[in-house]
Amino acid sequence: MANADYKRLVSISCACGEPIAQPRTVGRRRKHCSDYCKDKAANRVLRRAGVREFVCAGCGKHFDAAIKSTYCGSKCRAAASSVKRKELARATHNKTVKPITCLGCGALFSPLYGYFTRATHCSVCAEATAATAASARRRARLRSAALEVVDRLVVFARDKWRCALCGVRTIERPYMPNSAELDHIVPLALGGVHSYANTQCACRRCNGAKGAKAKGQTLLFG
Repeated sequence: MANADYKRLVSISCACGEPIAQPRTVGRRRKHCSDYCKDKAANRVLRRAGVREFVCAGCGKHFDAAIKSTYCGSKCRAAASSVKRKELARATHNKTVKPITCLGCGALFSPLYGYFTRATHCSVCAEATAATAASARRRARLRSAALEVVDRLVVFARDKWRCALCGVRTIERPYMPNSAELDHIVPLALGGVHSYANTQCACRRCNGAKGAKAKGQTLLFG
């Protein structure tokens, strides 16, 4: 058989859309992918002893089986079992989870199922915190400054949540005069680096008044 003829044969598809694998030897070509499609095309009823037709609850395909079956195979059965386990775990989590006070806005929230790290902020405050950190990294890259992954909460805990410029006790709630903000001791505009050694906790009032001026003492974080 020529290569062109073989390629033409393997491109045949069943009426249900499934591709039909043709043998390499010369012989009668298959027109259907399974006995079900063959009997359906001939408008016949399955007459094999003890065999019935079922619909898979996972993929929705028709299949034949001698006993009552919910799924067509082990793949659909394992996928359905995994979904049931996740639903049971999510329901158990929703019943036992305890509300947590957000460090940003002070509102009560319940961590979602699958959040394996310790949740400290609600979704709105968490997005705002991530956006602030991403903005600092982006400005550092634009100014070709040395870049280090800095966790603002680690810096705040290191400075004991006190402003390094005026000494006032800061809070996590944003947009307040004493809100804790991550300040660069040597600003990025003056060639400062984005690192733990060049960052400090500053209140919103002092951080705004400082502007792009170098003010504060560079710390060694370790």
